[in-house]
Amino acid sequence: MDPQIPNLKNQKYIKESSLQACYEKNKEYQNDYNDCFTNIERLKQELSDLLFYQKKLLKEREYLESLISGDASPMGKVRFHQPGLLEGRFLEKAQFKMDTQRRSQEKALATMEENIREMKQKAAEIEDEIEVERRNLFRLDDLISKNRANIERQKVEIAVIESKIRSIS
Repeated sequence: MDPQIPNLKNQKYIKESSLQACYEKNKEYQNDYNDCFTNIERLKQELSDLLFYQKKLLKEREYLESLISGDASPMGKVRFHQPGLLEGRFLEKAQFKMDTQRRSQEKALATMEENIREMKQKAAEIEDEIEVERRNLFRLDDLISKNRANIERQKVEIAVIESKIRSIS
């Protein structure tokens, strides 16, 4: 028996162990890649839902604005001036109720504005998260490609060692 054979077998064992580690690493990268891809899809859906609700809220805000301000506003047009003696109290109460309603609507409008601002901020955060996940996806894709190339290189090296063992024995 040639003295090189044990050394070559040891090299083959080391290469096979390294190959197995590459397979395991590839599996890990692929799982991370799938998780990342799933996370991107979840974030896209979350963003889509958020934009849908934001659009809905914008329409509601427009409607509320049309009620309380502008020329077409029914609340903006109504004002009682110089009520008579008999209707004075009634008109004062009606004016007070309308003013209270207008203030309530203006508060609701301010709350909607704040919600819209928060939705825009959340949408920007989600878009940033999507971008980070995409960068991770590209990084993982690159790692998978490099690892596959390493696997192929290891296979070739193992085949060369096996060929040397056969030729020596």
